[in-house]
Amino acid sequence: MKEDFSVRALKERTFNDETYKLVSQAHFSLLHQLQIVEPYIQQHLQQLREENENRSEGWIMKEHNRTFTEWFKNLNLPIGETRDEQIIHLLTAGPEELVTTWQAYDINGFTFYTRDKYNKSQNQNSGVSIKAEDSTGHENTYYGYIDQIWELTYGTTLHIPIFKCQWVKHPQGVEVDEYGFTLVSLNNVGHKDEPWILPDRVAQVFYVL
Repeated sequence: MKEDFSVRALKERTFNDETYKLVSQAHFSLLHQLQIVEPYIQQHLQQLREENENRSEGWIMKEHNRTFTEWFKNLNLPIGETRDEQIIHLLTAGPEELVTTWQAYDINGFTFYTRDKYNKSQNQNSGVSIKAEDSTGHENTYYGYIDQIWELTYGTTLHIPIFKCQWVKHPQGVEVDEYGFTLVSLNNVGHKDEPWILPDRVAQVFYVL
């Protein structure tokens, strides 16, 4: 995945996450969606497996989720000379507590709105979908809408947008009717432990209400 964060944003506000809990959750999800971080994720998983040979893969994944961010930070990687090395260095330090949020965001030619912003305007741009594998390895399309748009700040030069989404339960909230139309029950919300998604991971969809 190319790390391209070119944007034009609208209607900003800021808040300070003093507990750093919400920012930490968004940061963890962001790291696991960036191709540039993937080698470090695999390195950490391999280290956990070697140090805990008698543990199950489920335990390994839970421990990875619990410890990866701090492990990544403690690598103390140098700034480096290339842009990739500089981005990794900033990512290891983690984002600032101060978060900028937006009601609308233009990303690479597409405008995305939060659902709250959509409810106040005639623009219906809050719907999104993503293709992802379930626990059996089968690829499904998940539907939802954008609840919040955040911009995480790393140092003074790296600003990364990330969407907090409400996802419809799959397959309970999605069906295809006799005419081939996909029917999505937006009130049938699920997957609440995985709300964060990078903009380039989603496709924009439009719901007919």
